[in-house]
Amino acid sequence: MSPLPAEFTDRWQDRAEPAPGEGLVYWQILVGRHPEVTALARDAQQRLASFTGLHMTPLEWLHMTTLIAGPADQISAQDSDRMAAAASRLLADTAPITVTFEKVLYHAEAIMLAATPPAALAPVRDAVQAATREVTGTNGQAAHAGPWTPHVTVCYSTSHQPAGPVIEALGRYLPPAEVQIGEVSLVIQRGPERLWDWQPIATVHLGELSAWAPRAPAASAWRADLASTAPLSPPQLTATTTGQGESHPDTLRSRSNLAAAYDAAGRHADAEATRTKAASR
Repeated sequence: MSPLPAEFTDRWQDRAEPAPGEGLVYWQILVGRHPEVTALARDAQQRLASFTGLHMTPLEWLHMTTLIAGPADQISAQDSDRMAAAASRLLADTAPITVTFEKVLYHAEAIMLAATPPAALAPVRDAVQAATREVTGTNGQAAHAGPWTPHVTVCYSTSHQPAGPVIEALGRYLPPAEVQIGEVSLVIQRGPERLWDWQPIATVHLGELSAWAPRAPAASAWRADLASTAPLSPPQLTATTTGQGESHPDTLRSRSNLAAAYDAAGRHADAEATRTKAASR
């Protein structure tokens, strides 16, 4: 990872993303189901809650992006099943892998937790890329330039601001969290990133070879109008506020994500009103 940034930038300022109704198929290692990782990410997000311009990753969707398999409209449900079956075959002799999250990585667009040792997860990356190539005829697409550095993104930057105060607040290391990675999933991301409209469609377990059966709804469910969707709707946000208070980190994180989702859906007035309300707390 590059040296510490002097300034954060807006990740989505000039970033091309799927439009509402469009999607990408990803290979993701979903770690939100690991309580150790969730607790670590929650602690980091709470330390950062006082800073504006940071979009917090929903804890349920904490992940390590492994590969972009391709556009959802070019990968059929049958293709997804075949990729999952191929990956299952290739990973049948790979036992679950233990990694530790402790080191904080800083990028101009995001703050992340590194998975160490990074080379430990290489067999997973190699297998899903081979499975993608076997079915689609392509190697898929890396999510980032350069060598793959497995990590979990805690938050994304949505504005320009000095990085120093943020780095000082969070630090370079957190208490270590050791977890065992035992599966990798095919996930469809529908619409812009900040909407977090994700649908896992297949999960491959390391060290197992089983007759493949889809775990997700039919492909017809992939298409939806995202214009009014958000990670947390206003009624849900009201319930959260009532239960935890306006100044609680979870409430502030939810307001930040709701504002970002409004922006992504083109509802800029609602986004500004949500940010103004959050800033007044």
